[in-house]
Amino acid sequence: MYHHVLLTTECLETIFMVEIIINFFVSFKDIESYEEIFSIRAIAFNFIRHGDFFPLFIPVLPVYTIMMTIKIYAKSDSVDQYIDNELMRDVMCIKLFRAYRVVSGAFVPE
Repeated sequence: MYHHVLLTTECLETIFMVEIIINFFVSFKDIESYEEIFSIRAIAFNFIRHGDFFPLFIPVLPVYTIMMTIKIYAKSDSVDQYIDNELMRDVMCIKLFRAYRVVSGAFVPE
């Protein structure tokens, strides 16, 4: 039942990871000197510290896989009530919202 959802989720997470990797290699302009910075170390530091690394990294987390693993290994009714279709729908909506940004081309750095 959940195989198509799992496949879709894994595809989206792969696309999001590629976006993160691309951003680690895109130069930026120094705000003080307005010079283009090409140092990989400086780019990585800037992306993690001042860029969008964490908002981009959150959708990459395999939330669906973790939740399904908890549901499989926990034999409790309370876990089944917590991990229901509505929660799965919410997780997928967050990922799909991110996917729209990727598909629209807004993720391509300037």
